Amino acid sequence: MDEFYNKQLNLIHYIQGKESTSEQVLRIEETSKSPFVFMDPKTGLIVIKGRGQMDNPVEFFRPVIEFLDSDFAGLTSIEGHFMLIWMTSSFGKPLTDFFIKIGKLYREKVNVTCYWYYEEDDYDILEKGKILNHLSRCHLL
Repeated sequence: MDEFYNKQLNLIHYIQGKESTSEQVLRIEETSKSPFVFMDPKTGLIVIKGRGQMDNPVEFFRPVIEFLDSDFAGLTSIEGHFMLIWMTSSFGKPLTDFFIKIGKLYREKVNVTCYWYYEEDDYDILEKGKILNHLSRCHLL
């Protein structure tokens, strides 16, 4: 990984370790089967990091998508960081729905920048990122 991505990863680790002081932030702690989620409508920052192999990913994503729909409405820019190290096929559907909603915001002229992180030899996660990039029609870096 180059220096830019190392700086971004350090930022994500910092956010993950920091306590949230804002009530408007959505924060879901990481478990052995579910990812860390951080969404801050003040800054437009979205972070999803970890594993996606919980029993009911649709229920997991429900508050995430609702928060995106309500609290991110009217923003002029969004910056997303996505670092998934493993995901089941059932996790892929609500994640796709989430990216389609981000793509809709992009088409509504919201400045959307998303970073898709993956291990150098993890072609499955790389391919999933390419598919989400195509479906959302916003540019994943």
